[in-house]
Amino acid sequence: MSVILRRGLNNYQIRWQTQPQRGELVGMSATAAGDIVGLAIAELFTQTDSGQAAELLSWYVLPAYRHQGIGTGLVNHIQQFVGAHLNSQAFK
Repeated sequence: MSVILRRGLNNYQIRWQTQPQRGELVGMSATAAGDIVGLAIAELFTQTDSGQAAELLSWYVLPAYRHQGIGTGLVNHIQQFVGAHLNSQAFK
């Protein structure tokens, strides 16, 4: 299992413009008072050389909610979900 993290908006724009979707997309959101204030999106896929993998494609937190641990929490939760999903029988 491997998890790929990329930083920078340009990387995400290039990724979406130049590479087709490779697998299943999963997302998580963070809410405050019923409003979505952040989200994270990852892709689960199979690599031909190393088996199952995941890539964190994007995450975003509204400016008013930054520096409160929301982005870190989103990344941690999606990594835990992806890790469990990749290790389960659900993803082959």
